[in-house]
Amino acid sequence: KNIRPGVLRKDYLGVLGGDGVVKRSSLREYAKRAGRPMILTNADLFTAPDSQNWDTSEYGVAPGLQIRDGVLIRDWQSSDTRPWAVVMLRNGRLVEANKTDGISGRKWIERGAVWSVCFGPTLVRNGSVAGGLDNATLSARAAIGQKANRDIVLIHVEGQTGTSGATIHKMAELLREQDCVFGYNLDG
Repeated sequence: KNIRPGVLRKDYLGVLGGDGVVKRSSLREYAKRAGRPMILTNADLFTAPDSQNWDTSEYGVAPGLQIRDGVLIRDWQSSDTRPWAVVMLRNGRLVEANKTDGISGRKWIERGAVWSVCFGPTLVRNGSVAGGLDNATLSARAAIGQKANRDIVLIHVEGQTGTSGATIHKMAELLREQDCVFGYNLDG
């Protein structure tokens, strides 16, 4: 229900280095280190830094707009292939950010950004399913949505790419069934 600031927060599993580079670790390792009950979910796309092999690299980097605890970790860069992000403002509202809008990470923080996630795309906009969503590829999916009263909805669907799970379009429909006026696709 209408979340309080800090209840839903962004964190990185590894130790944060420059430009969003983190030492990789598992969700299980993170939960054990945290020592308190929590719900963890993957959200950002991560790739290996500097063209390293993802399967062998012990580091990962989250591209796109990266804000954590009101601090800019990484701004949009010309090399970013995913132009979308979702931003949580201090007032608990989720808003869409797009690299093509030309709003920098610093400007987002001035506007009250507490955290951001970059994966996308936006699934629900102004209470309607967004256009142009993939309705063919099944995969594991995760999505965050928000109702008009600012309640947050998280939906996770298990699956295996190409075999089982949900399409991006189906995730948008599931968020709409929960009366979300905004919805965003997270890394499943």
